[in-house]
Amino acid sequence: MNRSVLAAAVAGLVFGGVALGVAGVRRAPAAPAAEREPADADTSYAVGFDLGASALVGLDADGVEIDRDALLEGLTDAIRTGESRLGPDRARRLLERLDAKVRTRRAEARMDEDPVFRALPERNLQRSHDFHAQFGAEQGAVTLPSGIQYRVKSPGQGDPARAGDTVVVSFRGTLLDGREFARADMAELVVAEVMPGAREALMKMRAGGRWLVCIPPQRAFSLGGRDPDIGPNESLIIDVTLHEIRRVP
Repeated sequence: MNRSVLAAAVAGLVFGGVALGVAGVRRAPAAPAAEREPADADTSYAVGFDLGASALVGLDADGVEIDRDALLEGLTDAIRTGESRLGPDRARRLLERLDAKVRTRRAEARMDEDPVFRALPERNLQRSHDFHAQFGAEQGAVTLPSGIQYRVKSPGQGDPARAGDTVVVSFRGTLLDGREFARADMAELVVAEVMPGAREALMKMRAGGRWLVCIPPQRAFSLGGRDPDIGPNESLIIDVTLHEIRRVP
């Protein structure tokens, strides 16, 4: 199998605009009742078994460990109600994070087999290295042990965000060449569920703060990148304002 069921689902969710969550799963228009054949229990079971078996084969091929009870719960909710208990934004973030891990593993394997592909991440990595060296030498720049860099535009006040907190942020993300890959205004995010580099920065920020954060590839999307807008081993520049921190109990 060239592409797992999971990867196909994630690609549809992230790039195809599939609506997943409280609003329900977007489905193709149903055929008129008069045109449908009566449901056959054994055929329906065979369809369900085939879906489950194909999903597990794909997950295993991608090296993804799954809680099977939770997987079954998700499938059941999709079939019975079309509504997810996670909500659309959280589901999207979790699938994007999982997809990033799968892409990285595939790219690592491809590096050994494809010299043409290998040249691109190597070139991007050198560009990233040069950029971070230059940024780190600028006045006011801070470089953390992980390689994440930032410059404080406004410090904010109060205690920093914690992993379990929900934060309200506005941000604009660009690549080193200035291309925008993400933008949001007053977005609600669970700190623990964002990419490692953004998570580390948020856990140092205070409400009302505005930072320019530079995230090296190993703390962003790494070798796997993120189709179609972030290539392998690309650094990210994020101008982020943290409006509010909603503390966990």
